[in-house]
Amino acid sequence: MPSGALSAAHLLKIVGNLSIFTFCAVVLILWKRAHIDPRKPLGLVVDRKMAIEFCVGTLIGALAMLGTASIESALGLFQVKTFSLSGHHILKSASSYLITGFFEELIFRGLFLSGLVMLVRQRWLAVGLMAAIFGGLHGANPHATTLSVFSIALGGMVYAEAYLGSKRLWLGTGIHFAWNFVQGPVLGFAVSGGVMPWGGLFTGSVNGPNWVTGGSFGPEGGLICIGFRVVAAALILVWFHLSNYLNPRRFPRHRLIQADRPEG
Repeated sequence: MPSGALSAAHLLKIVGNLSIFTFCAVVLILWKRAHIDPRKPLGLVVDRKMAIEFCVGTLIGALAMLGTASIESALGLFQVKTFSLSGHHILKSASSYLITGFFEELIFRGLFLSGLVMLVRQRWLAVGLMAAIFGGLHGANPHATTLSVFSIALGGMVYAEAYLGSKRLWLGTGIHFAWNFVQGPVLGFAVSGGVMPWGGLFTGSVNGPNWVTGGSFGPEGGLICIGFRVVAAALILVWFHLSNYLNPRRFPRHRLIQADRPEG
């Protein structure tokens, strides 16, 4: 990418981030004036359901990224060369990606998307705007391409699906965390153009067209990973169906008792 374009991309990223933080502050002010506790629309409740949703999200994110690596490996596009175990680096990376994932979900989905829904009154339009901005802000990342920006934007839609469907941040946070953690510290890929300074558990080589594998940007910039974003979206829908079916409130206790009573 030319230096002029890179400077413009970084400038847009700075302006974009400042605009988003300003927008989020306005949303918090509006909630306060309306006497709305921000924890309610954000679903920031620490309970048993939080742990379940986070674990399910972590499983979805991990499966999607492992699926990407498996397909690339099966096609001969990704070869594992070495394996090294470093508990210190893994724990450090896990905590870093967990914190980053949570705050990105809080800002982009919890506050920014909620504010956009309030502004445009149409969820689909709000999700589209948020995703476009989310993807565009990654355009300044090293080795970014048009395809990688589209992939990140699609990822923003997947996280929005998790947030709007659950009305809580935990499912999306789990997906976001596992997606990046498995991608970088575990498999050793670049994460959105960034390379782990100490590598990953696995070290491998990536071959093939960048539009398929993502090249130096990481698998997120390739078509295979984009396909698994769709898989992640489908798994979220499956989880919503299962969690709704297993929800005890669908079968109130008093109704079951009444149904079991003999007539007369």
